[in-house]
Amino acid sequence: MKLKLYNRDEIFVIDLDSVIYFKAEDHYTSVYYGKDSKQLLPFGLSQLEKTINALTECASHFMRVGRSHLLNLPRIVHASVVKETVTMMTSSCIFVTIHISRSVIRELARSLKGEDNYGVVANLAGGGKFFPNNTKPSSEDVLGGDGK
Repeated sequence: MKLKLYNRDEIFVIDLDSVIYFKAEDHYTSVYYGKDSKQLLPFGLSQLEKTINALTECASHFMRVGRSHLLNLPRIVHASVVKETVTMMTSSCIFVTIHISRSVIRELARSLKGEDNYGVVANLAGGGKFFPNNTKPSSEDVLGGDGK
């Protein structure tokens, strides 16, 4: 889906399906399409988030994590609480890793495990427990330990 943003005499067209994530940069927002591919927008991240959430077909694809990131959830391939990283895959199958605070990553992991469209959740380190889509594992099952 294409998002068209207007600012005075400028039009910005964003292909939301190709976006990996948005990152706040002062009063502007950078749109990341790949490892070295970004576009600077003259809009704040909160303003952009509201616009995307108003699009019903795209609202569930993007999640605000912390104060500075808006992630495209279907692009996430790995999240590590210990390493404080999220790895995402571009449309050209290139992996991009970003650093996010531990508390924010925990919240992201909880959100991802609750999504039914992410397939089977497995905790292989915990004795090979598999959880089909119709069952929801506890925080302890997915995050290990006490889920914090």
